[in-house]
Amino acid sequence: MTVEDLFHQYSLGKTIDYKSLDENIIKQLVDTIMNDKNSSTARELAILKEANYKHLEGKLNYDGFNDNEFAEVKLRNLDTANPRSKLNGEGNYTDYTWERFKHHSEDNPTMLVGGFINGRMIYIFKFKYLSKGFLNRITERLTSFFGDITSVRKPNTFLRSLGFNYSHYKDDAELIYVAPKEVLENNKQYINKELYKRLIGELAELV
Repeated sequence: MTVEDLFHQYSLGKTIDYKSLDENIIKQLVDTIMNDKNSSTARELAILKEANYKHLEGKLNYDGFNDNEFAEVKLRNLDTANPRSKLNGEGNYTDYTWERFKHHSEDNPTMLVGGFINGRMIYIFKFKYLSKGFLNRITERLTSFFGDITSVRKPNTFLRSLGFNYSHYKDDAELIYVAPKEVLENNKQYINKELYKRLIGELAELV
């Protein structure tokens, strides 16, 4: 049986004997899911698990919850077969508005920003939404697109993409996970220089 056979049989509602699956099939299945370009769910779940947050699905637009605080997960998975740019602690909000900003500002969720290379977790940074550098990035982009926070938004108008990277939160972020030294060194060429310096520098303190 191949991964394609497995997906096919599941889609048809056929009974699958999961206990009989070959180890290679399971590995291929995990590889497929962890590197799915159209869904980040598996990588998001991995980040929440590592950071000790419980997964929230379809509730208040947040991804996780722990100790009476919400968590927002942002991530990128770099495909070394087609590396459009280096991993740089980036994340992105889609269809953002001042209304969503007000909601997030009131809750001040914990941001969990993760980076992956070919499905392998490289880092997780943790900081609060209202951290100075990150907040400046969000408000600057919103103001540039909509005008200030008192502006009236036209119907069906959204800031389609509000991106950020390591430079916008580096002073306030805690590094809560970093891959082993060998993994970092083998992927150095795919990681932004300043970010790599911090990862390798803090590695000894986390292991």
